[in-house]
Amino acid sequence: MLDVVAKNREAFRVESRVTHKGKNGKTNVLYSHVNPSYLGDFLKDINGYAKEQNVKGLQNFLQKKFLDSSQFMLNGKILNRWIEDLYNDPLNGKGGFAEMISYSRFLGSADVDFENFTSK
Repeated sequence: MLDVVAKNREAFRVESRVTHKGKNGKTNVLYSHVNPSYLGDFLKDINGYAKEQNVKGLQNFLQKKFLDSSQFMLNGKILNRWIEDLYNDPLNGKGGFAEMISYSRFLGSADVDFENFTSK
């Protein structure tokens, strides 16, 4: 079960609640409070452009996010190799750099495998 418990200025705060039987036969409920991170949201955005094969959208996203700054682009040259590879990726479905990026959010432990909460 997944409940949205609060919305704050940064993003949604999500409470994940999972019920399972413990080793002693009793029902245990585990909770996980997840606050989305900047890096997680960034990777999710890049993955979205790659899935849609939206080259212009990805280039505009990178332009606004990074390339408007002289720290990342100077005299028309992109100074960061990863951003350059993302910017020039053709997104043609053949396993380019942007298409290799994925992000998963999950609840679990080494001995108990819980449901993947990424799409919820």
